Amino acid sequence: MTDRTLDFIIRNQKMNVAVEDISGVAIKDFFGKIFTKGVFTKLQDRTKEVTKSKVASGFKMKSNFTPKIIDWANRESYLNIADVTVFAPVGLKVSYMEYIDALENALTYIVDLDSELLHPTLRTLSMALNDPSLLAAASGLSASGKMANLNIEVATTGITKAINPTEKSDKIKYKQAFKRNADMVASGKRLIDIQDNVSKINASAVQARVTAIFAVAEELADAINNEEAYSKVSKKVNGQLSQLIYNCAQWVEFYAIFQHRLIVLSTAMFDTQEKLKRLSK
Repeated sequence: MTDRTLDFIIRNQKMNVAVEDISGVAIKDFFGKIFTKGVFTKLQDRTKEVTKSKVASGFKMKSNFTPKIIDWANRESYLNIADVTVFAPVGLKVSYMEYIDALENALTYIVDLDSELLHPTLRTLSMALNDPSLLAAASGLSASGKMANLNIEVATTGITKAINPTEKSDKIKYKQAFKRNADMVASGKRLIDIQDNVSKINASAVQARVTAIFAVAEELADAINNEEAYSKVSKKVNGQLSQLIYNCAQWVEFYAIFQHRLIVLSTAMFDTQEKLKRLSK
């Protein structure tokens, strides 16, 4: 999982994340395309990276801003510090606090990833596999989970808007990073809170659920292609099945991206602390 790849994904929101949107194609072509394109392998690779992530393992900032730096910033006039160069995620064009706002918004969806998307999707696919008659239902499948049909842009747009795709520098002015000295302290605390919440998510369980989803999907694809009892698939069910897989692919990919963004921001904040520490002597 490289920084370049993740930045490209998050900065090019109209680009599909892990799979092509193929909800309009025939069910046999859909499943064939899913697996010949190696989407399962891509997702497996992503979730493996997630489980190795420092954030997933309870990663925290190396340190929050120290009392010495905070005292120094409080004594210094904001105008005297305003033009000092500090560090930020590459391309950040908003303040730390605004960027953290976007991350906190995304977090409200990330924490429900398993309960409101992955688990309900696995249940829906399993029902379709166990009861072939459901595939022919004109009314479609009964999919549950509040994220089953949720457009991923509700979580990604704020982050994408915070990044300038043409800017390659990881340095900004203090006055851009922090609108006031108090924001320096608040941003560090908020980032730690986000990391605490993300570290509570069982990344290994997410990986296992994704593995199970694609195992059932592959079994269902084989049944549809080779068994008469499963061959009658209604147009609505066809669209639902493809959309469910596509939606899971996007959200799981974003889960990995989200954790990576936290690591990048935390590193930038630590580097900023080191810079300010030298100035506070």
